[in-house]
Amino acid sequence: MESQSANQLIKLARKRKGLTQQELADQAGVSLRTVQRIEKGTEEISGFSLKQISQILEIPLEQLNYAKCKSNQYRQQSNRKY
Repeated sequence: MESQSANQLIKLARKRKGLTQQELADQAGVSLRTVQRIEKGTEEISGFSLKQISQILEIPLEQLNYAKCKSNQYRQQSNRKY
C-alpha cells in the first residue's frame, strides 16, 4: 500500500468523521483557509496545529509526523531534479 501524505491523511480522516473544513478549523483554532491549504498541501502545518488536528481526527501524532517528514523528503528530492 502506498503511503499517504499528511494532507491526504487529514482530508480522509476529516471526511470519515463527517466534519466540514470549517468545523475542523473551528475545533483546531485555525482559519478555514488554513485547513484548505493544509489539505491541498500548499501550507506547512505547525507543530501545534498538527497536534490539535491529530487529536480532533483521532490520528496518532506519530503517523502524521511521519507522513509530514516523508512529504518533505519527497519535495526536497523533486526540487533537486531541476
